[in-house]
Amino acid sequence: MTTELQEEPSKEILRPNFVTRFLPWIIAGGVLLIYLFTLNHWVTLKSLPVVAKIAGWDWHPTWFEPLHFLLTYPARWLPTHLQMPVLNFFAAICAALTLALLARSVALLPHDRTREQRQRETGKFSLLNVPQSWLPPLVAVLICGLQLTFWEHAVAATGEMLNLLIFAYVIRCLLEFRISQRECWLTKFALVYGVGVTNNWAMIGFFPIFLIALIWIKGIGFFNFRFILRVLGFGLLGLSLYLLFPVIAALSANSDQTFWPTLREHLRFQKSYLYTLPFVQVPPLRGRLLVIALTSLLPLLMIGIRWPSFRGDLSHAGGMVTAFMFRLMHLFFLAILLTIFFDLPFSPKELGYELMPLLTFYYLTALAVGYFVGYGLLVFGREPAQSWERPSSLFKLINIVILIAIWIAVIAVPLALARNNLPVIQATNSNALSQMAKLTTEALPPSGALVLSDDPARLHLLRAAYAQTKKPAQNILLETGSLSFPKYHEYLHQHHQPWPKPASTNAIGPVELIQQLETLNKTHPLFYLHPSFGYYFERFYPIPRKLVYELKPYPTNSITPPPLSNEVIVENQSFWNSFAKEIAPTLPELGKRSPEVGQVNAHYSRALNYWGTELQKAKLLNEANQAFALAISLNRENVAAQINQQFNANLRRGEIRAVTRDEEIEKKLGQYGSWQNALTYNGPFDERDACLRLGEIFARGGNLRQSALLFLRVIELSPKNFNARLGLAKTYIELQRPDDSLKLIGQLRDEEKTAALSPGDQLELLRIEAYAHLAKNDFKTAEKILRTAQRKNPKDENHLALLTQLYVDTGYHTNALESVQKQLQIAPQSPAALFTKAVLNMQLGNFGKAVESLDLLLKIQPNNARALMNRAIAHLQSGKLDAAERDYKSLRESQPKNAYQIYYGLAEVAEKKKNKSEAIKNFKLYLKYAPSGTEEFTRVKKRIADLQSGKS
Repeated sequence: MTTELQEEPSKEILRPNFVTRFLPWIIAGGVLLIYLFTLNHWVTLKSLPVVAKIAGWDWHPTWFEPLHFLLTYPARWLPTHLQMPVLNFFAAICAALTLALLARSVALLPHDRTREQRQRETGKFSLLNVPQSWLPPLVAVLICGLQLTFWEHAVAATGEMLNLLIFAYVIRCLLEFRISQRECWLTKFALVYGVGVTNNWAMIGFFPIFLIALIWIKGIGFFNFRFILRVLGFGLLGLSLYLLFPVIAALSANSDQTFWPTLREHLRFQKSYLYTLPFVQVPPLRGRLLVIALTSLLPLLMIGIRWPSFRGDLSHAGGMVTAFMFRLMHLFFLAILLTIFFDLPFSPKELGYELMPLLTFYYLTALAVGYFVGYGLLVFGREPAQSWERPSSLFKLINIVILIAIWIAVIAVPLALARNNLPVIQATNSNALSQMAKLTTEALPPSGALVLSDDPARLHLLRAAYAQTKKPAQNILLETGSLSFPKYHEYLHQHHQPWPKPASTNAIGPVELIQQLETLNKTHPLFYLHPSFGYYFERFYPIPRKLVYELKPYPTNSITPPPLSNEVIVENQSFWNSFAKEIAPTLPELGKRSPEVGQVNAHYSRALNYWGTELQKAKLLNEANQAFALAISLNRENVAAQINQQFNANLRRGEIRAVTRDEEIEKKLGQYGSWQNALTYNGPFDERDACLRLGEIFARGGNLRQSALLFLRVIELSPKNFNARLGLAKTYIELQRPDDSLKLIGQLRDEEKTAALSPGDQLELLRIEAYAHLAKNDFKTAEKILRTAQRKNPKDENHLALLTQLYVDTGYHTNALESVQKQLQIAPQSPAALFTKAVLNMQLGNFGKAVESLDLLLKIQPNNARALMNRAIAHLQSGKLDAAERDYKSLRESQPKNAYQIYYGLAEVAEKKKNKSEAIKNFKLYLKYAPSGTEEFTRVKKRIADLQSGKS
């Protein structure tokens, strides 16, 4: 332990000192002026969630961040249009105070860590005492305050600055105690740290580091019982802020939450963040966290160690080498840390994938930069106190060169940060976001409309735009992702009387939601804020209205919507022509500077791409090309617009051929992970092969009408496309239009005589034809078609498989068993046939025969989890409990822990074995991992209650 930590508190440090007492406030005041000059006066996409909470736009209860809730509560009394700038001003104040603490902390850092420092700095507390001692705090503040992520959160109310202020204060407390040895600083440390933990889950992650630092600074005195008790008591006092929301919930008459559930929800929220971080869950990303730590925590560890002199152990040459290595290491760290603030690939922003701001790491890095700058000023700018240690003329020259390099760096880096980042801040603060929201409100009716969006942020932007007009929103804004929750319907009913009160507390399904919207649509126009797909678009079709989409119910007995009227085309084309002339020209450049404007551009790009596809369907190919070109200019990553534009070029040349996707397009498609994601972010595809692919995907997902529309578009482009007509025939059956399906099948049958079909296509055609007749309740014809085909191909197991499936689907289990037995005579080791035979025997109650088939199947496919699960069920139903338990346990070892049906089976086995405690344990595990709200879930809860009460 260093000697200065054992000295009595000094009165010397209490004397006014410019660098430690006045300079931090002067610097912070200057930076505050910068933030006020660049303050955002509306919202940003980053600040929108916080503003939505405080303004009351977010329907979710506020059970998190109690300190932020308390400090910003007065803003709730203000008119909504004033809340946004006031909250941004609060963020700027927090940022300035954070930087003041940073300057103070840098000034308090010890400069006696190395022998060379101790030779030059002989003050009692080893604080930097050179004429330029003002420079390290100033540099640390400027590089931190002008760093882009810090600056963005300093001029917009994201809540991050308050968390960083708490973090900075607890660091300041430790450094103040190191100097004064006054334990009141550690009391403040414990209290504020406890408060910080309640507001910021990241403080929990930093706890081990702060604990080690506290023990390191306090020394042996830390292990005093009274000290630990006092610090623990004040820490618990800070943690008592956890009780704020539970108390509010318990006292609120309108809340359905009670004390303990609210507290558990807050703790569960923080735990989920800590345990679901990509750095924790994804092994490759753990190395990223290590790199971030190396550029922030490792330098601080180096600062925390008072390195020995090695004077008696080394020769003069050895001492020079050691001194040289220490100097080189300090300069290396300074150079590396300065580059961190330019967001290079190894910076926190890049390594964190921008999932979180990681401002604490930037703060720690700035603190270390301040120390290393001070080291450079001291070691290279001052000669040792002892005359025999005077450097030679060569070393003096080297010191001067290094000192000049340090000065150049500390001047150039803040200037470069300001030059690089100020345009980004200005672009983010431009009117691009508010203009988009304003255009959206102008496209909507003034009142009475139901406005849906898959993205709550877009609805919050609308509310912010309405707030600017100082008028409340007269439309009902609906989050589609929340409409399945009854509590959301209660919220809507409280705020919008036309909205009906939920009839029950059960989750609301798609059919009920659509029926509700259909009822409300009779008196309220229905709009969507962006192109989308899903079950709403099975019953409604969109009509583009500038930046929004009016939804209309499909005409009765019609699969397709009416074509766009000339009036709609003229209205939209006029809007987009005006947009292209007046608004679009400045957006690409702003988008390059600011990612937030880039997201605005992506929204416009998706809308333009949608409009281009509508123009293309209306045969207005030149106008469609212009729309696609503008969409691409706004968002170079809009792969749908790029494919559509290339296909449009083919159409204008009179060529109906698919686009040849080059490596660049394939790469962009691959970045989205799925066609659905590409569709979500870019808007629709209107290219033959893409429509075919999406039609197949929609059909599998149950979006049958949308699937049919895509197949019809392919057929419109290429009338002889076999796959599109086959897919449409299948979709028609699902849509209860078997006659339309059979009509298509007849056309394909006629073509089959002249075109060779693959065996797979022939089988699929056969299956669709049979099931089309089945959809008409004509089982005999369906069976006859498949039996006739099977007799023509007696050695083909696939024809027998079709017949077996028909019997299974229609409940003729005995016939199905006979058919699958014939199938096994042809292919005795067919896994599909063995599994089907086992399932049929289970349905007929022949569990022993089912086990025989499953035993054979598991010899062929030992890792077939479905077969093992069915064998476990068959053993259980036949009373072979030990065998069932073995199979369930094997499944538990090989399957993820959330395979809740395994726990259900183990509970049933234990219950039949009269092992009540084991049954309860497994039923509880079932409840932990199973989806709630199902009948089975409710039944299991009752079974647990019966077992615990002794009724079962």
